[in-house]
Amino acid sequence: MRLEFMSTFTTCLGPSLALAFATITLVTTDVARGADVTFYAVAKDEGFDQSGAGAPTPKGNPFRFNAIVGLATANSVSSATVRMLPSGPIYPLVAGPDSFEFQAKFLTLADLNAAAPNGTYQMVINGVHDGAHTISLTLNGDAYPSTNPQISNFTAAQTINPAAAFTLTWDAFSGGTANDFVQVLIADASGATLFQTPDPGQTGALGGTAISVVIPANTLPVSTPLGGQLLFARAVAVDLTTYPGVTGFASYYKFTQFSLATIGVTNSPPPRLVAVTPINPSQFQLQLIGQAGLQYVIEASASLQSGSWTPVITNTAVGGQFNFTDSRSASFPNRFYRCRTIN
Repeated sequence: MRLEFMSTFTTCLGPSLALAFATITLVTTDVARGADVTFYAVAKDEGFDQSGAGAPTPKGNPFRFNAIVGLATANSVSSATVRMLPSGPIYPLVAGPDSFEFQAKFLTLADLNAAAPNGTYQMVINGVHDGAHTISLTLNGDAYPSTNPQISNFTAAQTINPAAAFTLTWDAFSGGTANDFVQVLIADASGATLFQTPDPGQTGALGGTAISVVIPANTLPVSTPLGGQLLFARAVAVDLTTYPGVTGFASYYKFTQFSLATIGVTNSPPPRLVAVTPINPSQFQLQLIGQAGLQYVIEASASLQSGSWTPVITNTAVGGQFNFTDSRSASFPNRFYRCRTIN
């Protein structure tokens, strides 16, 4: 799935499609069966931009109609079209590196509905190996998510330490369920995807109750402005049979594009533990000294034997350090401590 990126990078990316669907409890087997297509969909959506900690604002021409065909491999589809039945105009989908796509943008919801009314849409997909498939999907119900997607830790996302795992958070999808779909995508200024949560139906895909995702350490480049997209979606129709091994969706969704950035990373010495004088003499107190912004876990053991280490605290070294008081230390005749990053 490709990213329709932030407007500041439009000239680098050109038009592309921000598309998602409600998650369905299934395991797609399209690639295993050798299908030319991974999924296909028609959708209506509304787009927003978030440039600060406040609420997102509508994009220019925020309402869109989309049709997309995901490719199993490069050039696995020769052509694809979409039309509204029974006699709407036929629109060709444009070939990209991993999909065929059609998108039309509108200033108002009324304009979108006039040009692309609710109803049944027909897609014709010409697979290189699978041949032609004519498919109908019904897009009805105006089931747009009521929540405009919003990053809740936007300020922290402007100074991400790429050497550490970073948890991106967002406001809850109001009314979202496990059968809805959330997706996060992060790309650089050229449009190259750096991080993306799984597509709908795939292992690890985020359901509509998700409110965060962890970006693993060393996923993002250092000292780089980036763009992200957060998407909430709800499917109103699913087709599992017309194209064997491939799932089709009709969906309504909202997406928000936002900025984020990483900081530079310098080499630093390994973390260390220093005993400090406790406030309560019956409790043992340590200070962890490490790299600012990294998360560390302190573990304890009564015997130093392999497998006997137990995590006792996980914390971020704000300013490069944090203190830990072991309230259970008096219960052990001997207790040993060690520390490590959690990445």
